[in-house]
Amino acid sequence: MVIGAGMFAIPFSFAQTGFWLGAAELGILSLAVLGLHLLYGEIVLATPVYHRMPGYVRLHLGRGMAGVSWLSSLFGIGGTLLAYLVVDSLFLQTIADGGRVGAVPLWWIVVLAGAVAAITFFPLKKEAAINGFLTIFEIGFLVLVSAFLVKNIVPAHLSGARAEHFFVPYGVLLFALSGASVIPDLVTVLGRNGKKVRAAIITGSLIPAFLYFFFAYAVVGVTGAGTSEEAI
Repeated sequence: MVIGAGMFAIPFSFAQTGFWLGAAELGILSLAVLGLHLLYGEIVLATPVYHRMPGYVRLHLGRGMAGVSWLSSLFGIGGTLLAYLVVDSLFLQTIADGGRVGAVPLWWIVVLAGAVAAITFFPLKKEAAINGFLTIFEIGFLVLVSAFLVKNIVPAHLSGARAEHFFVPYGVLLFALSGASVIPDLVTVLGRNGKKVRAAIITGSLIPAFLYFFFAYAVVGVTGAGTSEEAI
């Protein structure tokens, strides 16, 4: 749930603010998001019935706040899907054009949206298997690209800091690190075993942070100020 489209914007944000300053923000926000994930996990563990975030808010804070949470979830998930459509269609268009970055025709977005929507017609177990395969592929891609690039790093690209751009990575990192929406499912799978749930949350929150660091290190180290917004 955590590793996804958001990671491709991290190298650009680090290039804007200075790599090591961006890396420090990554470390701080990783711990902050981990804390939020653990707190949410405690709420799910302590509540007798399973809900999503708006349900937990309604149960513990009342209907008024539940409405705010519902709208936040609606626009948050909609924005996430929009980000995936934009970035993934750009990747497909770049591959089709042999590596040349250009405008994305609307039909790429329609094809991508249709293909992903079709997966929802599969039984839940098959859908989970497809998601698992794609996640393994994505992590493998991340590691291989980083390993391929690291031998071409230019140290000068990693130096310097621009305090005026300090907040450029902030929203990008929060988006890339967040995975709270899957925690109720995590508790469903592992049961109300607090030790296992906390271990899974800690592992699932920190592994992406380390992968993001090495991915950004490799990309910014090679392309420097020329890093594109989506790392293509």
